[in-house]
Amino acid sequence: MMESHVHAQGGCVTIGGEEAYQYTLEKIARGGWDVPEVGRDGLPKICIPITCHIVRFSDGSEGIPEERIDLAIENLNIDFESVNMEFFREGDFVFLDSNQFAEIDVFGGEWETLFQQSPVEGTVNVWFVPEAPGICGLGTFPIPEFPNQGILMVNDCTATASNRSTFSHEFGHYFNLFHTFRGSPLVPDNPGPEECVDGSNCETAGDLICDTNADFGRTCSNGNFAANGQCQLTCNELDPCGSGDFYDPPLRNLMSYTIPQRCRSEFTAEQLARMRAVALDERVDPGIPGNIDYPDCLVSEEGACCNIEEGTCFNAANSSLCTLVNSNNTFMGAGTSCLTLEWGTCNAPDGEQGACCIGIDCLLVSGFAECVSRSGVYFGNNTNCTVADCEAIPGGCCFSDDCQVLSEDVCIASDGTFLGPNSICTSGACEDVAVLLPIPQLNLTPIDPDSDVPDGYLGNAIDLDDSQLLIGAMGSGTSDKPNTGAAYVLDLDSGNAPTLLSFGRPDDDSISQIGDFFGCALDQDFSGNSGAAIIGAYKRDYFEIPYKVDAGIAYVYTTGESWNNDDGYESPAHVIENPTRSSYDYFGYDVAIGQSRGGYSAVIGSPRANSTGSDSGAVFWFDDSSECAGSAERIPLENYFPDSPGPLSYCGQAVAMCVSGVKTWAAISAPGHDDGASLNAGTVYVLQKPLLVPGQSCVPPFELASQFQISSPDPTLYKQFGRSVDLYDDNGTPYLIVGALLRQDPNDASNQGSGVALVYKYSGNFPPKWTRMNPVLVQLDTQPLYDNCGESVTLTRHDGDLLAMVGCPSANVDSMISPGAVLLFKENGGEWEYSMKVVARNRQPAASFGYEVAIDDKIVVGAPNASIGGSSGGVYVDELPNSLLADRDSSRDEVVPVDLADLGSESEGIGHADGVIGLADVRAVIDIWGVCDHGCDYFGCHGDLNGDCRVDSADLLIVLSKWND
Repeated sequence: MMESHVHAQGGCVTIGGEEAYQYTLEKIARGGWDVPEVGRDGLPKICIPITCHIVRFSDGSEGIPEERIDLAIENLNIDFESVNMEFFREGDFVFLDSNQFAEIDVFGGEWETLFQQSPVEGTVNVWFVPEAPGICGLGTFPIPEFPNQGILMVNDCTATASNRSTFSHEFGHYFNLFHTFRGSPLVPDNPGPEECVDGSNCETAGDLICDTNADFGRTCSNGNFAANGQCQLTCNELDPCGSGDFYDPPLRNLMSYTIPQRCRSEFTAEQLARMRAVALDERVDPGIPGNIDYPDCLVSEEGACCNIEEGTCFNAANSSLCTLVNSNNTFMGAGTSCLTLEWGTCNAPDGEQGACCIGIDCLLVSGFAECVSRSGVYFGNNTNCTVADCEAIPGGCCFSDDCQVLSEDVCIASDGTFLGPNSICTSGACEDVAVLLPIPQLNLTPIDPDSDVPDGYLGNAIDLDDSQLLIGAMGSGTSDKPNTGAAYVLDLDSGNAPTLLSFGRPDDDSISQIGDFFGCALDQDFSGNSGAAIIGAYKRDYFEIPYKVDAGIAYVYTTGESWNNDDGYESPAHVIENPTRSSYDYFGYDVAIGQSRGGYSAVIGSPRANSTGSDSGAVFWFDDSSECAGSAERIPLENYFPDSPGPLSYCGQAVAMCVSGVKTWAAISAPGHDDGASLNAGTVYVLQKPLLVPGQSCVPPFELASQFQISSPDPTLYKQFGRSVDLYDDNGTPYLIVGALLRQDPNDASNQGSGVALVYKYSGNFPPKWTRMNPVLVQLDTQPLYDNCGESVTLTRHDGDLLAMVGCPSANVDSMISPGAVLLFKENGGEWEYSMKVVARNRQPAASFGYEVAIDDKIVVGAPNASIGGSSGGVYVDELPNSLLADRDSSRDEVVPVDLADLGSESEGIGHADGVIGLADVRAVIDIWGVCDHGCDYFGCHGDLNGDCRVDSADLLIVLSKWND
């Protein structure tokens, strides 16, 4: 017997459910699957191996990324942790290349044939398939009538940002759990006794579990979804048993049909007890080594590791690793933590807080270890911020030819530049530095420290036009509405108290929905007496049938000379829905806007749309002229370019726009584009839209006045050409800047390779063309040499000079690992010259400074991973220097490359390289051990040496393999 979880609509189709139901009733009647109510510490550990079968098309394409499977198993372990059931991947991945099974017909019974393809006995066999029309997954019940056992998962339903529940849902079926709405009359083809709302018949009706409330299903009797985007019940349905009471369905239960799937997050105690009992009785052979209490079960028992003599402590993955690092260490037990042990003695519970100075800001932290992990200065247990004078802590002071550690008042009195409390003097400490924008002064809503809301990522998107600064914070949210996102506009010319306005009200459900990532991308254009801005929310879901997950949306805002809404909020002038929406389109991933005659135009990227192939991407043009009346249409690039986007091109990942005279230009990147010779060569499409003649319709067919395709000048040398783009109009002459990576070899498709930028100038002479300017913008001494510069690019003219700005959010600065940096270049006689490096004054490891850049009369840099004064993310602003061309030798500084495994030092802590791979780096891995947060996909993760978005034993082995202490 099996059950399948419908992909398109978030529901299920049951096959053979009645046999399994009767089998379960008989088993329970005979006293089977009963378990004592014992807490986790009193239950033997059960380790369950999983064999992972990756199904691909016959040409080997569209297999699920292996790291997604590992993430799914990690999520599964979280859901089963309380009953000491732990899952691990057994052996290598098993690949099956077959067009028949890659797009499998589940309803035609092909799943049974698939489950006969190389199953591994003694393991849970899971097949991951690219397509299974109509479903999201299925899991077989443990009954004798069905010999072909296993689980099927559709790739797009496996460990995605919006759906981390289906994998656990199918394992629930595998361990004999039924849907919570079993027997509900509101669900078609759903046989079984109806469970009463009061639970009086729970042992023989519904899902046969008594601590799950009665459930009526995914939809209400009026046809609407039972849950809204905030995971709240939308309707009242009466008890089928006639009590007059209303259902109170378990919307967050993993075996429910709640839409969206991200609302589902928990099993009940009785569900977990049932699954553990089934695992022991039906699914696990205790005689097979590795299933019960096997010491090599791959889930560790983390705890505090103390060296009482040295007074040190770190969190070790297990007792063996604790003593391996130092035989004098003492493992304090599973579940303990350095943050709950007294630092001085490392052997007594403490739990007291203390004051920690991070820059000039003071925070209360849980002991010395937490303060050090934040690169702070600790004032001791039981201290508070009233006694911690953070501004009095000495720091680096820069003079014209020297750097000294002084107090701030002495530094300023000596005409020096103070680098901040607790800063140090290093070889590059006195390079040009950016000034921190006073974020607390802006009254941004702080992240609740007691909530589980992920980081807000303030500064993940920025745009500057004259004095108007737009700021995105796509991860902003509350405990009830996480990751809704936010966007702000700031007038930098309004004096010491800049005016801050918000786009969209946080209580407006039409704009603020769970997981939207509103503010992931933004752009603005001010000209004359009006301004327009566009903001993307690429993870917007559409509550319609079929349900659309992460389809995306965008919003346009308009104003006069400045943003000045009296109530502090701006409301959208246009809501641009994805007109061809499907799940995972990512419409609004990047956006651009420009004002032209009669209104404004916008370009919206949708890099995962399947317009001309799987993840080929798509781009849409939006016009607000009087003739167009706010229409949006897909740009059919295949009609204009012979080498148009194909599968995995991710067209629309980056877009840009500028209005040059009467011409409106747009640049569209496809960084995954395959040129036939080199993987991920990338390309950029540049097009010009003709002006509308009054009375002309702008409905399809879409028309262009001219079009150009600009590809990598050497595909064997550059890859991901178009990872970022920007257009700039210089008094009628358009310029284009493109970010790319350097290849290791022609077939290198990874993120390895340092970043570069290339600038192109347009000439309208016949024939019109875009000509690349020389040289390529690159700093050969910028470390590390992987996935670094070119993440963001921009151009402007300032005081007569044409300037280029390149963000390097992974760049090392001195011994600090990946705080990030920004490079400035200046055009001189038609050639580009390096000008200076800009770094953050209060830099922090892995802050992603340079993830976004903007330049006009000021420099603005986003650092979405920074932690500043309790705020998540940071935005830096500085005036442009009068002269950007430094008097320096044009030869590169000799810089010793920093090994990626050099994660920390004994004296300065995590994030400070010391040139030695040793104990400090092992401690750094252990201290930050675990799954990286959801921002890893965007901003990377410190300590993740193999790029799988978690810090674990694989990264520790890399450090140990490079040990040179």
